[in-house]
Amino acid sequence: MTVCAGTAAVVVQAISKSFADRRLGSKLAVHRLSFTVNGGEIVGIFGASGCGKTTLLRIICGVLHQDEGEVYLFGSPASERRGKVAYVSQYGGLLEWKTLWNNALLGWSIVEPNQSLSREAVASRAEQLFNSFGITDQMHKYPSQCSGGQRQRAALIRALLTPVNILALDEPGGAIDHIARVKIYEALLQVVQEGACASGNVAALIVSHDPEELLLLCDRVLVIPGQCATTMTSVPITFARPRDKEIRFKPEFSELKRKLWNCLL
Repeated sequence: MTVCAGTAAVVVQAISKSFADRRLGSKLAVHRLSFTVNGGEIVGIFGASGCGKTTLLRIICGVLHQDEGEVYLFGSPASERRGKVAYVSQYGGLLEWKTLWNNALLGWSIVEPNQSLSREAVASRAEQLFNSFGITDQMHKYPSQCSGGQRQRAALIRALLTPVNILALDEPGGAIDHIARVKIYEALLQVVQEGACASGNVAALIVSHDPEELLLLCDRVLVIPGQCATTMTSVPITFARPRDKEIRFKPEFSELKRKLWNCLL
């Protein structure tokens, strides 16, 4: 899939979604939210629990269907999203009957029917990521034999190896210790910055409860101020990429972190 540089990767227009509720009849999770993510951009979605972050991401990925509104991916209706999005849920979503290694290569094998990128090249990159993520010893084990953090890392490797233009990550560091996260952040930044998993721009959407994670990774953060919010506050992150992990200890980093929290108050 060829994508023209400068094209909006994701356009969300007035999305709403409700769920059935035994007491209330229905519960509004997302209410008329709109935003755009450009190609080559990493955008975070930040907010308190229950504000609709995950619901919004799942609609973009096609896991859920919105009640109202439209989603466009690189100018095409989201109904044509197959082969454009790699989604990592909070729980990884690995196939229990496949090893971590085979899970990691699954996205590539599905999206790349013409094998424009050889299996040998993908396998070499997979070995590098398993080593960087510290799970080389687990790559031939099954998910049930691994910890939650190890499974989540394998799911992230699968997303990074899948040749798509949009990465959608829900709490990517949630089950992973802080030391291992550094390597994961570096790999994600490399994929987006170099367009390594597709010809054209690569964009990423990251849902997180951790403002530090978003400040280290994102170009801007969209803050959902509360449940049923109709607007999102866009907070630009001015630090150049790639970012030194030591930036977390600088006053300007703390100030941006405070700004994100204040958007929720």
